Amino acid sequence: MANDRPWTAFYGPSVPNSIDDMPYRSLGDFITSTAAVYGDLPAFTTVLANGMNGTLTFRQADEMSDALAVYLRDIAGLQAGDRVAVQVPNCLSYPVAAMAVFKAGCVLVNVNPLYTADEMAKQFTDAEPAAVIVVDMFADKLAEAMKTYPVQHVIVTCSRLPIGGAYQAPHGPAQGVPSQAAAAELQPQRQQPIEPRQVGVSEVPA
Repeated sequence: MANDRPWTAFYGPSVPNSIDDMPYRSLGDFITSTAAVYGDLPAFTTVLANGMNGTLTFRQADEMSDALAVYLRDIAGLQAGDRVAVQVPNCLSYPVAAMAVFKAGCVLVNVNPLYTADEMAKQFTDAEPAAVIVVDMFADKLAEAMKTYPVQHVIVTCSRLPIGGAYQAPHGPAQGVPSQAAAAELQPQRQQPIEPRQVGVSEVPA
């Protein structure tokens, strides 16, 4: 019988001809399983010249991303496959946002924090995100960008607060986004604690 996979003849001695079943059903499952193993060990650390330094453990990152994933699905009403734009620089908020998007069964759309409003508008039009997570220092560009493509849900994380204390500001398409001065006046809105078990791979529709 002829080999129906002739390319395997070129595999090196350490390369298997087939891949075993993956131990994780999704990236969200991988994140939760890893947190269970490494728990209180440091997962992410940021060290900035302005003194804004901090560390998140695997457990903290897992729990925070659980809570945000619940918000995306149960409060914002996003569905599996919806796109979520994340415009956050390299800081502790980014892995929490990214992992939450994966756990919610949504699609992560990275947006360069240095984009102009016009560049943001072009990416929004192309990706059609249902929500955007943005750090406050760039939120002033959203109003102009959303004139071209209004994003239904806007979540603003504050660069001046520790992770876990974030500005949460959803806006409808007609409401726009507050200016930089107005954003500074927003009061932190903390959601009620959400049990991590509320978000699980088995509960996210395929």
